[in-house]
Amino acid sequence: MSVRYNGLAIVDGYPGIDPIGQLGDLTTLLDWHRNDPPDDFEMNRNNVVYSWQFNRNPFIDHPDLVEHLWGNKTGVAWSEVLGVDDVYVSKIQIYPNPTSNRIHIVGMEGETTMEVFSSIGTELMTRKTKGDTFFDMNLANGIYFIKISSEGKSIVKKVIIK
Repeated sequence: MSVRYNGLAIVDGYPGIDPIGQLGDLTTLLDWHRNDPPDDFEMNRNNVVYSWQFNRNPFIDHPDLVEHLWGNKTGVAWSEVLGVDDVYVSKIQIYPNPTSNRIHIVGMEGETTMEVFSSIGTELMTRKTKGDTFFDMNLANGIYFIKISSEGKSIVKKVIIK
């Protein structure tokens, strides 16, 4: 929230009597961050949010960024890229969408893992393939998400089964 909203500061200890513009307790928040790193569910949710809103949570993608802003690396220059590889993202296509069952996925290179998730984040199936492929979803009508991962990169695409 401190990064998103101007004028909001994370303070050590608890905000005082007039806590306007203060969020605390920095020590507790850093402890929580260090002991509960982003897991697969949070990373998948971040990918799903990106597929809808085209923005990401940089603290899920780059947990070490917290240390640079508030922790033990404050003042040390950040040297990683915060963006996503749009070239990889734009190459992957799923069609037809919506579909009644079969989908085709094109634009993939090398060994690829495809994971299908329900709209509440439950993993329903996983497939491995090389190159372009198709498969039958065999799922009830609804909205599903396919996480496509290859060569250390991933993207989540929304699929509608009608």
